[in-house]
Amino acid sequence: MASSSSSSSSSSPQTDTCLNFITHLLKALKDAMMNVFFHDEIPEPLSPASASSTRLKHQVFLSFRGEDTRLNFTAHLLKALKETGMNVFFDEETLEKGEQLSQALSRAIAASNLSIIVLSVDYASSKSCLAELSDIMRRKDTQGHIVLPIFYHVDPSDVRNLGGSFKKSFNGHGSNRLPQVQRWKTAFAEVGKLKGWHIEGGKFDRPETEYIKDIVEYVIKKLMSGKFKSASADLVGIDDQKQTILRLIEQEDSRLIGLWGQGGIGKTTLSDVIYNEISHNFENTCFLLNVREKLKQQGMESLRNQLLSELLNQEIHVDTPSIGSTLIQERLNNKRVFVVLDDVNDSDQIDCFGVKHFGDGSKIIVTSRDRQVLKNGGVDKMHKVKKLNDNDSLQLFSTFAFKQLNPASEFQDLSKTFVEYAQGIPLALRVLGSKLYKKSRTEWESEVDKLNEYDQPKISQILRSSFDDLDEVEKNIFLDIAIFFKGTFRKDVEKILSCCYKGVVSGISNLIDKCLLDSTPYIEWIFMHDMLEEMGKDIVRKESIDPEKRSRLWGAKEVFQVLRYNKGINRIEGMKLDISQIDNLQLHHSTFEGMINLKVIFFYTHGFFWEKCPAEKFLADQVDSVSLPEELRYLHWDYYPFKSLSGSNPKNLVVLKLICGDLEHLWNDDDHQDLVNLKEINVADCKNLRKIPSLLGAINLEILECSGCEILVELPWLNHLTSLKKLGLTGCCNLKTFPVIPKHFPILELSDSKIEEVPDSIEHLVGLIKLCLKNSKVNIVSSNISKLESLHDLDLSHCPIAEFPKIPRSLTELNLSETQIEDVCLSSDTPSNLQKLDMSGSRVKNVSIKMDSLRDLNLSHCPIVKFPEIPRTLTKLNLSGTQIEEVSLSLDSVGNLQTLDMRGSRVKNVSIKMEALRDLNLSHCPITEFPEIPRSLRELNLSGTQIKEVTLSLDSLNNLQMLKMSCSSIQKLQCNIILFGSREIPTVDVSSPILMSKSIYKLQMDHCESLKLLSELPPYTPYLDAHGCTSLEKVSFTDLDPLDDDVVDWFYMLFCNCFSLNQDSIDNIEANAMLKIGYLAEKQRLTWEYPYLPYRLFCCFPGNKISTNKFEHQNTSSSLVLKIAPNGSSGSRFLVFSICLVADLTRCHHHEYLKFICKYQLTTASGGDYEKFTSQWSSCIDLEAERKYMGDHVLILFSEDMVKKDEDYEGASFEFYIENPNFNVKREEIEEEYIKVEKCGVHVSYMDEEPSTTPTT
Repeated sequence: MASSSSSSSSSSPQTDTCLNFITHLLKALKDAMMNVFFHDEIPEPLSPASASSTRLKHQVFLSFRGEDTRLNFTAHLLKALKETGMNVFFDEETLEKGEQLSQALSRAIAASNLSIIVLSVDYASSKSCLAELSDIMRRKDTQGHIVLPIFYHVDPSDVRNLGGSFKKSFNGHGSNRLPQVQRWKTAFAEVGKLKGWHIEGGKFDRPETEYIKDIVEYVIKKLMSGKFKSASADLVGIDDQKQTILRLIEQEDSRLIGLWGQGGIGKTTLSDVIYNEISHNFENTCFLLNVREKLKQQGMESLRNQLLSELLNQEIHVDTPSIGSTLIQERLNNKRVFVVLDDVNDSDQIDCFGVKHFGDGSKIIVTSRDRQVLKNGGVDKMHKVKKLNDNDSLQLFSTFAFKQLNPASEFQDLSKTFVEYAQGIPLALRVLGSKLYKKSRTEWESEVDKLNEYDQPKISQILRSSFDDLDEVEKNIFLDIAIFFKGTFRKDVEKILSCCYKGVVSGISNLIDKCLLDSTPYIEWIFMHDMLEEMGKDIVRKESIDPEKRSRLWGAKEVFQVLRYNKGINRIEGMKLDISQIDNLQLHHSTFEGMINLKVIFFYTHGFFWEKCPAEKFLADQVDSVSLPEELRYLHWDYYPFKSLSGSNPKNLVVLKLICGDLEHLWNDDDHQDLVNLKEINVADCKNLRKIPSLLGAINLEILECSGCEILVELPWLNHLTSLKKLGLTGCCNLKTFPVIPKHFPILELSDSKIEEVPDSIEHLVGLIKLCLKNSKVNIVSSNISKLESLHDLDLSHCPIAEFPKIPRSLTELNLSETQIEDVCLSSDTPSNLQKLDMSGSRVKNVSIKMDSLRDLNLSHCPIVKFPEIPRTLTKLNLSGTQIEEVSLSLDSVGNLQTLDMRGSRVKNVSIKMEALRDLNLSHCPITEFPEIPRSLRELNLSGTQIKEVTLSLDSLNNLQMLKMSCSSIQKLQCNIILFGSREIPTVDVSSPILMSKSIYKLQMDHCESLKLLSELPPYTPYLDAHGCTSLEKVSFTDLDPLDDDVVDWFYMLFCNCFSLNQDSIDNIEANAMLKIGYLAEKQRLTWEYPYLPYRLFCCFPGNKISTNKFEHQNTSSSLVLKIAPNGSSGSRFLVFSICLVADLTRCHHHEYLKFICKYQLTTASGGDYEKFTSQWSSCIDLEAERKYMGDHVLILFSEDMVKKDEDYEGASFEFYIENPNFNVKREEIEEEYIKVEKCGVHVSYMDEEPSTTPTT
């Protein structure tokens, strides 16, 4: 790996120290007779002779970051490496490769058993180092590669948390949202979690030679514990697939294994690697290469005799079609053999080779381009050989283009272009790379220009052989897809081409099996490799030098010339044109008349959202229509320039797409068109289209898309179209008549139309499932709609309908929002399965609903003044923004209601006695008394209310988990508190709300400016928010033990800007915070084997003093040093650190991004060993509210990182700082500021490992 540049011209002390350490480590590893690959050792360029035979084998790969100054570091490094006896390739140009260098060394990592990563201060500043580390960690996760980190003069916690100098390094690599940077950060943090050696350095650290001794002993032990194999230097990107095949081979039920994939994908190479690796485990082996080709040359008998002779170790001659000799069969049956049959194209060949006679435990690999061959041949397991990824592709390409593992710096951009073109095909990468070897950049650029026009001969020889094996129908299908339909839905391609050829469905399947086509799962798009597409185009190009004499045209220049000069003849079967590439194309009525065999016209524009095509693209020569050939199957013409299709006979037409055209009508009704083959009509966004003609003959029509035809007034009757599946009429804002459609039609979208009535004929649509008339003019709905038995969803929202429609029994969802309906009356006798009814924003005043099926009712912002009559079965009710003033609900009335939303209504009085209610929202209601609520309630929102007095008991709020009273005016709360059913605390009458529920999860009281006292709060509430309660004076907590099944892992206590707090309250807040820290520390002790649980405490209140009683170690700066009391007991113990800071938070830009960071270091009694840690906290978990801070605040902090097992530590040093990032309107960080820590304090408590105890000072 190359080192990144430095402005320094002389080595730093740290560099020299690190260099000496690396030198000693290398020498020790070499002394242990290990082959070490050092990261600045670049493999020598491969000669053509050695490119396929070079082998790499390393026990250890050493990753190390150095300084790029050739006058000091490079000279020292070369000298140190040569003293170890290593052969170092030195090239000044290779010392600066950027992030590509580590990709070039990926193969060296793969060929190593173990990697040592020396993490130094500047390691993360090098992109190549990070790319290398990412590759190492990837192989650790996927291949069990061993990774040993050395934290050299860096804090392991900085590596885990990307802190310290590493944060600055990563910020320098661009946006953290880049996928590459994210991968680097993830891999880097994962390395920090691994066990390794932390070499602190300095006079108190032990000699580095001792560390080296430990490392070498550990490495030897690791390597001796497993079996490792070498990897080939010329094999790239096949490790994962190799392991997959090896796992298949190990399975007892997999005797015959098939590998399939397109020509050049690497089937033979993969088989060869596996053959070389495991063939020694079998009695006899044979690799039959190029079976298909050899069969043509020498026949089956000769090739089979060759196989049998190798397996039986003697010359064998069998002249019969099968192995008839009993003796040969028995001899084979006694042999455990391994055989590879490469490139088989007929399933009968597998049986002819006699594989069924091979003995127990034999393994046979068969490769083929045709998956069906393998299926018919009876393979037990099948594996599709995958393409190479980008990194491996670049390495393979570079091996042939440069005879080294990475591209030269001046060719990196062009190399990536060729790699992208090859799309992971090893054969293409080899051929392209070889072609470009030793060529100039100008020649490379010239080759790039040819890629889209010309095929590569050597590649096409392999790919063309697959094409030549096809029958005529398959060849035509392949060429049509290559030129016209690549990237199209498979079913659409089958639909179109089935009218051109017989056996299209099976033909496409055969092409997929032969890897000449690919189909994505589920949605089944048809895809094709670009090189196969280019091969298809090259085949057509070679039909004739004259474009008009070719079967298919696709280039803008050729199509323009043929159409402009009327050169079209009967040879042309299809034309494809990107109309953005042409201008002023003069078209005549007879332009296409000479192309009597034309089947495809595909004139298209790029992009999903099209701009209007300029009028000068096509000049229609003052004619209204164009004569199209009768053989035409596919007509796709965006911005069709003519007014109609009159004069054309669409008898063979399958697909008609004229999107955004100038069309006024398709053809006249008296034309009596033969439309029996027509399956799709798409005239979307034809703004001048007024009507659709009669479609009497279009009995197979499946799609009629007219969306966006703004002046379309009427449709013909469509009820005879029994195949119709989609009818698009959205945005037909002048359509006035309800369409007559087939009775089976499932979904009808008529939103934004001028339809005023749902007619009586709706009863005939027995298959209708969904009907959408949103924002139409409907004011009448026929009662016949109630006869429909399949209708589930009806949307009449934003319609002027004034009466509630009769609905069918099958209906489950009904949307009548923003309608003119004033009364809703649904009796229990109404035959319906309606579950969801939305009347929001309508004029409903009176509601009586008794149907038991209803579950969800929305009456928000309706002028309703009384609580509606609703069924007992209702579970969700939205009455927000209504005029209702009183709510009285009993168990008898709505016993199943779980969610009630009354926010912003006029409710003043509430009495709810239902045990099912879980969520009640009364926010911003003029309610003045605390509501009578059931004990089952879990969430209660009273934000912005005018509640003055409240009487509560613990028993009544036993299940409450969240109470929101933000910005409320509550002044008095009376509580009768009963604990455990045995002890009663007298009534407390105070001038502020009090909550007495141990189950409370979130208590949100922020910005209650009249709040003066919070008394007897539950001591273990996870989220307590009193931010901005400027009048708050008194705060106290009850003395309760946590529940045994409590699962709380974090606590937030926010008293920011509560400037009126008295000293007793501050003491209570501090005491409660320390109580919670003790609770979390005990949980940490109990879960010590699971160290990643996010234990957190964040407490904030105004002030500038740190309690000396609670934090015995203090300093008036951002750091402090303390001594740890000796362990007087015989057992092990934990150290628990609690933090307290003072800082002025006025300059906080974004409270949700404010970070409080603690770095601390522990020292042993001898003073020689150090251990460093980092922990950080955010200020808030509520990202919705805008929070401001004013003046000094005290912060008490704790996290799981603050609990450490005591390793006879004697002292600790701490550093604190506060990050205050700033962002622009795009949420991009524009600057990083720090808020000064004015004071700091630390409390140390000790906790015995066994038995369970709470922390003690």
